[in-house]
Amino acid sequence: MFTAVVVFGWCTVSVAIEFSDETAATGLLAPHSASKPSCGQAIADFNQDGRLDIFLTGFTAPNRLFLQSSQASFAESPLSAALNPSTSNCGSVAAADYNNDGWPDLYLACSSDNYLFRNDQGSGFTDVTATLQVNHRGNSETVAWGDINQDGQLDLFVGSYPSTTTPDLGNPDNLDQIWLSQADGSYLNISHLLDVATRGRTALAAQFSDLDNDGDVDLYVVNDKLQGNSLWRNDGPGCDGWCLTEVAPLTGSDRPVFGMGIAIGDIDHDGDMDLYFSSISEQVLLRNDLDQGSLAFTEISAAAGLNFDAVGWATHFADFNNDQRLDAYLATGNIDYPYNTDRVYQGNGMAVFKDVSLTSNASNAERTQGASQWDYDGDGSQDLVVCNNNSDYRLYRNVSSDTGNWLAIRLDGNTTSINRDAIGSRIRVTDSRGLTQLRDVTSGQARGGNSSLIQHFGLGEQQQVSVSIRWPNGHRDEHALDANQLYQFFYTEQTLLDGFE
Repeated sequence: MFTAVVVFGWCTVSVAIEFSDETAATGLLAPHSASKPSCGQAIADFNQDGRLDIFLTGFTAPNRLFLQSSQASFAESPLSAALNPSTSNCGSVAAADYNNDGWPDLYLACSSDNYLFRNDQGSGFTDVTATLQVNHRGNSETVAWGDINQDGQLDLFVGSYPSTTTPDLGNPDNLDQIWLSQADGSYLNISHLLDVATRGRTALAAQFSDLDNDGDVDLYVVNDKLQGNSLWRNDGPGCDGWCLTEVAPLTGSDRPVFGMGIAIGDIDHDGDMDLYFSSISEQVLLRNDLDQGSLAFTEISAAAGLNFDAVGWATHFADFNNDQRLDAYLATGNIDYPYNTDRVYQGNGMAVFKDVSLTSNASNAERTQGASQWDYDGDGSQDLVVCNNNSDYRLYRNVSSDTGNWLAIRLDGNTTSINRDAIGSRIRVTDSRGLTQLRDVTSGQARGGNSSLIQHFGLGEQQQVSVSIRWPNGHRDEHALDANQLYQFFYTEQTLLDGFE
C-alpha cells in the first residue's frame, strides 16, 4: 500500500486515495434532469453557522439548497423555493459575497435569463438581477467571480454558449459578458472593450487566476467546438475602462478542444499555475513556463499521464492524500465511450500522475459533468460532490487512511479595501525543506460551480510550515502555522507587508 517516492531530493510516503459514497447517509439526495450539459454545485456557508452548505441546480428538476444541519448531515432548506426561477432552466452557478455583507450570494447561469440572488442574511434570497443590470439573456454555461481592478468589490464574468453554430455577433445575448463593480454597488458592463469574435465562442468553463504572477487576476476561458481557448491578461487601468488583452495565441494557451472543464494549480512546485482542461477523446495539460522568463505554456498531457480517451467534463487539482503533491480528478460524461468512468490520478509533484481510479471508489460510470471539492466533514481531507447529468448528485467522502498532516486556511477581507471572500488572494505554504505550494482563492472553476473557498494543503510529515498570504490588493502577511488546524485570517492593514512575493 505504501511506496517511497523521491521528489526534489527529499523522500515522502505516498498513500492510496480512497473515497466512500455517502450520498444517502448524509441526506444529500437531489435528482438532476437536463436535456443539455448543465450541472451546477455551489459550496458556501449560506446560513453562517460555521458549517459548509451546498446549492445544487436541477435544470428542469428543482434547484435545491441543502444546509448542513449537523456534522456530515444535510437537510433541504425551505429557502430553496425562492431559488427556482420560473422563466429559465438553470445549470451553472457560483457563490460569492458580491456586496460584502458577510453572507454568500448566488449567480445562476441559465438557458435564457440569468439570476443574481442576494442572500438576505439567512432569512431569504432576493432577485437583484434587474436592479444591478447583470442579466445575460442568452444561453449561459459558466460563471466566475474575481476582483479585476482590486477595488475590494467582486466583478463578474458570464460565458455565453450560443444555440447556433453561426451566431449573430451583433446580439449581446450571444457574447461573453464582463461586469465591473462600481463604488456605489452598481455594475458597469465593460464587455465592449474585448474582441467581439473571441467573446462569441462557446464557453463552458472559466476561472480567474494570476497566471503571469504580476499580482492581479487574469481570466482563462475554455471553449467548445475546437474554437480555441481564451486567456485575458489583466493589464490594468486604461483602455476606456480596464485593459484585458487576449494573449492565448501568443502564450500557447489557445489549444483548440471541445472544451468542458478547467483546473488551475501548481503541479510541479515551480511557483506558477498550470492548466488542466477536458475535451472529447483527449484531456489537455499545459505546463506554465513562466519561471523561464515569460508567460508561455507547453503541452505535456501524454507525458504527465492525464490524457484519457473519454468525453471529459469537470477537472480538479487537489491533494487528496495530504502528501504535499497535487492529485487530479476528471469527470467523464458519455457512456458510449470505452472505459468511460470518472478518473482519479495520484500526482508525484513533478507533473506526472498515476491512474488510481479503479481502487479509488470514485470511478463513477454515469454521465458525470459537474464536480466541486470541499472538506464537508472537517476531517482534513478533500471530499467531492459530483453531478450525474439526467440522474442525480453524489457525495464522495475522502476516506484515505494513514494520510499526511494537513492545513486549512479561510480568509476574510474584513475591510472595504478587500472583498469579503478575499477572492483573488494567493496563499503560499513553504515547508522546512523549501518545498512550496500555491493556492488561489477563486469562485467559479472546474465545471458548473464553485468549490469551497477554504484552501487546503497537504503537509505530509511536516508539523509546522511558513505561510505567506498575498491579499488581492497586493499586500501580504506571513505566519508560522502548526499542522492539522483550520485557521481563519482577517485582513488588517497594520500587519501587512508591501510586495507581491
